[in-house]
Amino acid sequence: MSPLTETGARLTGYVAHLAASGIVESARLMDVLPWLSRRVPAPPVVIVATDYIGWAVWLSAPSRRGRRLVSGTAVLLAGGLVLFGPLPPVTPLCPGMSQAVRILFLDVDQADSTLINLPSGDSVLVDAGGTVRGSFDVGGRIVSPVLWHAGVRRLGYLVLTHGDPDHIGGAPSVIADFEPREVWAGVPVPASRALRALRTLVTEQGGAWRTVRAGDALTWGGVTLRVVHPALPDWERQEVRDVSVVLPVDIGAEVERSLAGSLGPASFRVLKVPHHGSRTSSSAAFVTALRPNVAIVSAGRENPFGHSHPEGVKRLTDAGAEVWHTGEVGAVSVCTDGRAVRLETRERQVILH
Repeated sequence: MSPLTETGARLTGYVAHLAASGIVESARLMDVLPWLSRRVPAPPVVIVATDYIGWAVWLSAPSRRGRRLVSGTAVLLAGGLVLFGPLPPVTPLCPGMSQAVRILFLDVDQADSTLINLPSGDSVLVDAGGTVRGSFDVGGRIVSPVLWHAGVRRLGYLVLTHGDPDHIGGAPSVIADFEPREVWAGVPVPASRALRALRTLVTEQGGAWRTVRAGDALTWGGVTLRVVHPALPDWERQEVRDVSVVLPVDIGAEVERSLAGSLGPASFRVLKVPHHGSRTSSSAAFVTALRPNVAIVSAGRENPFGHSHPEGVKRLTDAGAEVWHTGEVGAVSVCTDGRAVRLETRERQVILH
């Protein structure tokens, strides 16, 4: 190899090195000016197709004027779709049902997060998942993409049942991505740094932080979200006409017994199994009082806690409940219009009522 060729090769390699380093190091600008970056949902297929078609036509245009015309048209069209075009959900929420509610029990490993899509187009997220087994951002990596996929662009209500990391660990990312208009929280816990930080974040974004009490309720048409607030951890119950969806969070047997008599009858009831299906939850008195038709366990596959415990599962099945486990089937979607109830996972769809 001649010295000239070797010098040229070194120079070319060095230029490529500078270009690659510049691209990588430019990302550090986000550390100084974080407002330059914003997480957004994946663009609709029509925008992606417009971009690629525009490039293809631009590359094949015979003249510079034609290229300018094509590129300008593509930019205006794509920009108009982004700014003014509709952004529907990637898939219909409840196909075949009008004025339906969709309750989606997310598969967030050993944690809790439940999305409620309302007929009004509003949305409620009950807890945002989290983890006690590492630093993985469940909110940013799992919950937010699911909400985007479900058509949520701004979250109406975020319910934080309590301050355990498996319930609020993903909340910072969810709050940053969706800026909820209102956050519901239970009894204030002054010692909880995590909850204080979340309240500050919500306030800075202009959202409202509301402390809920027993009897508080929110109604959208035929859908009512009612709060029952015992002396111990808080929990929520949703009702859609004759269908009841109970989200007991992490209550134990003592609280279950105190609440069992306060629940009215329902023609069909869906229960999110308390405390991820632990041995001390789903007590006989609670299960007998609710008599759930469907029980959904939010727990990780092969989790170290042994959830869900066989004793609790047996009490549920003996009461006639069909038990679905997110660690086995993934996220579970429940659609109801107050009469029919449809449950769906990636591989299975069942109409139960």
